Amino acid sequence: MIDSMDIFAKLDGILTKEAIDKAQNGEHVNEWQRASYAVIINYFANSAGKHSEKNWVKRIAFTYSWLQSVPKSATLSTIDENFITMEKHFLHAKLKKIKFIDTEEEKMIRFKKKQYNLNEFLIPISSMIYEKENIASQLPTLTKFLHFMFPQTFPMFEKNVCKSIFGSSFQSYNRYYSYMEGLKTYMNEGTNNLYIEKIAEKHGISPLYLIDLTLNLNFDAKTPDA
Repeated sequence: MIDSMDIFAKLDGILTKEAIDKAQNGEHVNEWQRASYAVIINYFANSAGKHSEKNWVKRIAFTYSWLQSVPKSATLSTIDENFITMEKHFLHAKLKKIKFIDTEEEKMIRFKKKQYNLNEFLIPISSMIYEKENIASQLPTLTKFLHFMFPQTFPMFEKNVCKSIFGSSFQSYNRYYSYMEGLKTYMNEGTNNLYIEKIAEKHGISPLYLIDLTLNLNFDAKTPDA
């Protein structure tokens, strides 16, 4: 199993200034994503703490505009007080300030002396959108949703990103946790971490999203055209 320091080393090798600049400015970037990212992030930020059905439907609709499927549901009964408390606590958290506590039983994340199991973020969204919970297969959707909700804390976890880091497209809860932990190390110690933050701020996007773009570009560059 690749550990967080292996992930940090891989990120440090991929995230060159040249790759970062190409990811942000290259023609390959999906135009819908380029145009909609700031709109979506701003909507999620402005609707924080608002838990009406209308607001959740809009959040889900924005998330699915980046996906190729249709949500199954938008039932609000599973968005409980604990999730609302987590939203308030993590709204302005940054991944580089998160502490990871990995035990055999639980995978915890901690911020400002408050800690939660990572599943406490994923399961409420999964339960609301899907008829059946299957975190591993739902990670692309769930992590997009969490990124829009907490753009400085949760990275997206797409197939190409998984392949770039782990060498295969198998997406799992454990791999996502390890990726977050390795990415946190990179945001604090990476060769170009400050450059990423500077470019992301210039373009009004999250540094985590700029890294996502760069990792996707890295994978595309290694994949021959069909």
